[in-house]
Amino acid sequence: MIDGSTPPLPGDQQLRQFQIQVLNSRWAAIDPSWWGFDLCSPFWRLYRHRERGVVFRSGGRSLALDPGTTWVIPAWLEFHAETSAPVHQDYLHFTVAGLPPGLHRRLFAEPVGLGPEPLLDGLVARWQASLLDTTPSVRRGAPSPPPGRPASLADFTWAGVLAHAAFARVVESLPEPVTALCQALLGDDGGIRPALDAIEASLSDPPGNEDLAALCGVSPNQLIRRFNSALGMTPARYGLERRVAIAAQHLITTDLSLEAIAERLGFVDRYHLSRVFSRHLGITPAAYRKGHDGA
Repeated sequence: MIDGSTPPLPGDQQLRQFQIQVLNSRWAAIDPSWWGFDLCSPFWRLYRHRERGVVFRSGGRSLALDPGTTWVIPAWLEFHAETSAPVHQDYLHFTVAGLPPGLHRRLFAEPVGLGPEPLLDGLVARWQASLLDTTPSVRRGAPSPPPGRPASLADFTWAGVLAHAAFARVVESLPEPVTALCQALLGDDGGIRPALDAIEASLSDPPGNEDLAALCGVSPNQLIRRFNSALGMTPARYGLERRVAIAAQHLITTDLSLEAIAERLGFVDRYHLSRVFSRHLGITPAAYRKGHDGA
């Protein structure tokens, strides 16, 4: 019986694993009197500015995020941001599923500036146009601006297209040996894909090493060696970092209380969440949420 399906190709599994999700697509009027922060985020950031003034510092480098360049800040990168003048800032946050935290750190070690290019610049212009008459992001506690129109399905779609295109350009800018490593690890994850899927399916109470090892057809010790080889961390640390990443997303995309986030992700209480979050990202959940006003 013919069901209309096509034979699977080697890249099909990678396509199913690899997904980009936009978390925020906004604009903000930022000012040196209040805008500035130190952050390490478990998601990617894309910035485009209409005036000069914004500076990022990371890894000993100081980068002026001037107009005309699209800047992409990789996930899990520690950085400091500030502005010396009032600036109109367009930004979006997005996640890249299929590339665990350990891989992000190994593959993407610094901000990437994407210079003038007709295709990307056209997408940026279309995305920026969709932001102009929507309500801006404002600092918590500040007076609300006049409401703009609600973002449309087309607006969300253009933001997603831009996130995909920008990430593709970042990957293309990597040295060939690095892209080869990325491709190899995305292809089979060092034989730990069943364990990664199981952890993702039950983040609040992930399976133990014995159960994960059984899913991969290896011993617990072999499983740990595979995780360390592929991701540079143990299964337990991977699961914990994924919970921290989801907590960070909740903090900036929802109004859920710390208590609710802690309960949803399997932390004992808000204090347990705060300790773990601070250890991984170097900032408390409350400060992290506040620091993303217009960020």
